[in-house]
Amino acid sequence: MNTSSAGEVFGKWKGLMVVNQIRQMAEDNQQLLYLKNKVVEEQLEEFSGIVNEKLRKTEEENRIVRLRTQMHHEQNKEEVLLLTGYNFAYHRNDCTPEN
Repeated sequence: MNTSSAGEVFGKWKGLMVVNQIRQMAEDNQQLLYLKNKVVEEQLEEFSGIVNEKLRKTEEENRIVRLRTQMHHEQNKEEVLLLTGYNFAYHRNDCTPEN
């Protein structure tokens, strides 16, 4: 058996093993990047859902505050009208408020 030929075969085999390992590492890196991106995407979707829910709650709270503010404004307006009407009637020496 020719030793140089066996050495060449072993060298080629060793080279193929290295090439195969490099290919496997490249595939593993691609899969790792894919999985990392997938995790990031899922986290963004979850975060987006949380933010959207908080926004919805805040909008509802703001709507309630606006309604309460309008109600208070109307009540205050009525009180002012009543007070000014009674005040006007008092100054006229009349018991019925003017509208």
